[in-house]
Amino acid sequence: MSGQIRLCYSPLAICHSPSKNLPKFLSVEGGEGNVALSVGAFGAVKDLLCRLGVDLSSLSPSPTLSLEERFELAYQEAVQAAQKIENASHRSSALWHIAVAMTEAGQTEQANQVLQLALQAAQKIEEASDRSRMLWNIAEAMVKAGQFDIAIQVAQKVEEASVRFLAIYDIAEALAKVGQFDIAIQVAQKIEDALVRSKVLCDIAEAMAEGGRTEQANQVLQLAIQAAQKIEEAWIRSSALRGIAEAMAKAGQIDRALQAAQKIENAVYRSEALSFIAEAMAKAGQFNRAVEVAETMDDPVERLKALAAIMAVKGGGKGETGKR
Repeated sequence: MSGQIRLCYSPLAICHSPSKNLPKFLSVEGGEGNVALSVGAFGAVKDLLCRLGVDLSSLSPSPTLSLEERFELAYQEAVQAAQKIENASHRSSALWHIAVAMTEAGQTEQANQVLQLALQAAQKIEEASDRSRMLWNIAEAMVKAGQFDIAIQVAQKVEEASVRFLAIYDIAEALAKVGQFDIAIQVAQKIEDALVRSKVLCDIAEAMAEGGRTEQANQVLQLAIQAAQKIEEAWIRSSALRGIAEAMAKAGQIDRALQAAQKIENAVYRSEALSFIAEAMAKAGQFNRAVEVAETMDDPVERLKALAAIMAVKGGGKGETGKR
């Protein structure tokens, strides 16, 4: 049927005029004459429900329904089909997929409604590890739908400690990305694991520094150092402090970066941090000081790399003393 567009998604198969404005989530496929369009998100839901044995009989096309009405029907059909799944884990997963699809389509209100259904199903999952991972997925989806407060509550319901830490980490990082730094810090402080808490605080500080909030970033990095120093394993503690020292150097806080680097017990990690700091000094035109820092490194490979980086910066004419 030349000149028509076929829209295919579960559970409807319909035809629609090409002159109609299409929602942004529709992807165009096919050639001239007949153009096949598929809703990727609903396709994923359809595949999932079919694998779970749910019957998805297509509805007969109706010329009286608009595209928006057909989309709403598709949404309702998908939710109804998902809710018929007896297995709580599969039911929660199917509803979660639908919610993700609705968020991608910009339908956040409907997505949040479905996420509540997914949450109810998730809480009935018998296996603790499966329940924890499903709650993590739901919390992450709630963040994408802008429901930060509810996402935090869901994340705190996760029983497996390691999964809970990562779920809260994701929320804190998402808050930082949208500039909600104060709330992000509060959320990060809820993480019991010192390593994960240190890492997310460091990430928040970097985002703040990139946004020009240097002094506040330094305060958060001090919190990150406090968390890192509570890590029991020496090599993990050293790795965390290396990341913090490098973040400080990126923010232009060279002296504080050096102080943090001196707290690193592991010689290799300390050398790596000092190498990064030395290069940052060179880029700031502090060549003599950069060389002095490089010469203090225990690791000969890192010392060579640092000196090579300093020479490269100086040779490129960067910094006040880089002129030849």
